Amino acid sequence: RYPADLSEQADYVGEADSAGTVNFNYLREGKYKAFWLDDRNRNRRWDRDREAAQPFRTDTVELSRADEKDLGSVYVIRQDTIAPVLQAVGMLSEVRLRMRFSEEIVFEEGAGIDIFHEDETRVSAIPLYVDRENTNILYAEALEPLPDNSPYRIKLEGISDPSGNYATIGIDEFPGSDQADTTFARYIGNDTRQGIAPDQPLIIRYAKLLHDSPDVLDSLIVVESQTTHSPWPHAEISDNLLFIYPDGEWQQGEDYEIRVWDEERLERRTIQPVFHYEDNLGAIDVLVEESATDTTRHHVELVDEQGMVIRDRTFGLETTLEGIPEGSYTLTVYEIREDHPGWDPGKVDPYRKPARYFIRRDVPVEPGFTGQVYVEWL
Repeated sequence: RYPADLSEQADYVGEADSAGTVNFNYLREGKYKAFWLDDRNRNRRWDRDREAAQPFRTDTVELSRADEKDLGSVYVIRQDTIAPVLQAVGMLSEVRLRMRFSEEIVFEEGAGIDIFHEDETRVSAIPLYVDRENTNILYAEALEPLPDNSPYRIKLEGISDPSGNYATIGIDEFPGSDQADTTFARYIGNDTRQGIAPDQPLIIRYAKLLHDSPDVLDSLIVVESQTTHSPWPHAEISDNLLFIYPDGEWQQGEDYEIRVWDEERLERRTIQPVFHYEDNLGAIDVLVEESATDTTRHHVELVDEQGMVIRDRTFGLETTLEGIPEGSYTLTVYEIREDHPGWDPGKVDPYRKPARYFIRRDVPVEPGFTGQVYVEWL
């Protein structure tokens, strides 16, 4: 309550209910400053060095007797800025590495691992896959043996958590191994299981580098309706990935069945590929309510049910997101401020109003239709 001293305890504290609503009842008349606070030590005081805080789009509110006011909505962004840490490296064989991180990790295309001997000679390693049962674990394969005759240092590139924080090294050295590698070309999964365009390849991931596994290519079968192709000539391997290309394009109306070799099981795995043909795709028109000026820039993100951003662009007052597979999505729109990267959540003290923010969940997309989302700021 004014005069507001933010170094002192708050006069009133409320917590959100299951609907995300906070109510303050029986307040005295007067002027108030209200903001959201992550009060970790629950002392009713904003410890600025340790606790995040965000303002509403209204800095203050004034109440009279029997009055009722609505502060509006605050959109809390808990940004992950903590990098994953490599905690341990275990050698399962002379070339196979099991790497444990402090949190879930992902690796981007072109990611690499450099391993250094005591004399600073370098051996490269290729990230293979993240363990689906424990997403803190990454398997990799060195391009040369790493014998157990000296300790090794490691350097990472292109390995991060899902928020984009690149991994750091939390160990000094790790031992090698003299154990011969007996890993099979085991099927890990279909990297394109969410669907591909008619001119794109299917990508199949294996548990080891495939340069010495000719059966993976030789045993590939593509069934095209009633025609069986064995082997399929439009395929190649790269590291631990099998790329299966179409003969021009995957034809609409044909039933495709892909059978890939699993060396561990000594049998083929059957894959039913998903193709996104143009007439099976939908679109979304995004229209922002008119503001004081049409020069305001906005940013839109469309996220699928797996949490992947499938559309991401900057626009003025209207845009159309095209070529979207059937499904349900989350759509987010926010104002862009030139002096702030991403969405600006504002500042409590000195007060800076947060940029406008809009989110809608369960936005449906149907094949052949264009839906519409009208952005009304709250």
